[in-house]
Amino acid sequence: MREGLKHIADGGRIVCVSTIGTVHNLLGGACDFDSKAAVEQFCGVLARELASRGITVNTVSPGFVDTEMFHGLLAETPSDTLQKLLDQTPPARFGTPGDIAKTVAFLVSPGAAWVTRQNLAVDEAVLSLRERRPRNRRRTCCAHCTQA
Repeated sequence: MREGLKHIADGGRIVCVSTIGTVHNLLGGACDFDSKAAVEQFCGVLARELASRGITVNTVSPGFVDTEMFHGLLAETPSDTLQKLLDQTPPARFGTPGDIAKTVAFLVSPGAAWVTRQNLAVDEAVLSLRERRPRNRRRTCCAHCTQA
């Protein structure tokens, strides 16, 4: 990695791709989400290391995107689950690779010179609109005590 970084010009751009699955916790994605979460952490550290050279490092986390891989997953998914996924997306459509590409194009443009160490969810608000579970404010660690 260190050798590769020598070839990136000062003021350069690095954009990595993750997934909203690292936050959304969809069933069946443990291995993929683990590796993508590692990418997110790596990019955060790398952004700090390269900031003095004006190199920005960001992550793009797509939501449900209409790709061959996604269709492969959908083939094993009950139709009611598919409808639930669509219902979570305000325009009731899945994203396209072009939707993601436009975000990446912005992040590598001069206009994004002040955008670094960010993880942008490109998901039509799936994460921000998802149902929030109420948090239990008091946790019991055993029958004799309670933690606040």
